[in-house]
Amino acid sequence: MKYAIISDIHSNLEAFQVVIDRIHQEKVDKIICLGDLVGYNANPNECIELAKDENIQCILGNHDAAVIGKADINFFNIIAKQAILWTKKMISPKNFIFLESLSENCSIDSDFFIVHGSPVNRDEYIFTLQEARHHFEYLLKNSINLCFFGHTHRRAIYHHTLKGNFKDHTGKELLKLRKMDYYMINPGGVGQPRDYDSRSSFLFYDSDKNKIEMIRLEYDIEKCAQKVLDAGLDTKLAQRLFFGM
Repeated sequence: MKYAIISDIHSNLEAFQVVIDRIHQEKVDKIICLGDLVGYNANPNECIELAKDENIQCILGNHDAAVIGKADINFFNIIAKQAILWTKKMISPKNFIFLESLSENCSIDSDFFIVHGSPVNRDEYIFTLQEARHHFEYLLKNSINLCFFGHTHRRAIYHHTLKGNFKDHTGKELLKLRKMDYYMINPGGVGQPRDYDSRSSFLFYDSDKNKIEMIRLEYDIEKCAQKVLDAGLDTKLAQRLFFGM
């Protein structure tokens, strides 16, 4: 099976469409989204509709949860909170129901596990190998060799070897996975990258070849940024898109 793994679209239709077009070229079997279809940018309904049209299997992100009242918006910074409140006003009833239907995590085809933040907490950030280390205990306990996570908007490839060693492969574009080892992998952000590269980031996973391929794509940032400004959202949300931060 060949999968496209995407995360953190955040209502950025321009980025999302470019990523979907690229995925179509690969003829993948499934598209998997690790959460946060909405938040920050100005096309929440269009992004949800595109996800539904493409039959993307999604889980709930923290911004998605806040929009439908499953997360306390007071835990968000003032800019993110403003965008959530705006999204709550703009989202259609049927798309609200779609977000309500999403699970916190799930297993995919008995091949891998998907979460938004960490295996035990949707809102938890994993920025480093050190932060990932104790989560491998969860993977080992539950016989999960591969877990994809999002939330940080940054690429990451963390590796727990069969011998008990820990390795950080972040930065590699291609990686062959060892079947008996354990991995936690973040595809980066589609709609709001935060690793100082403004291009959308996602990955392909081939379960037959046990191979990961990281992808970056340019998109029309100016168009997305202008929509943010036209919607009356904070100007910093538009500015940060150009810097990948």
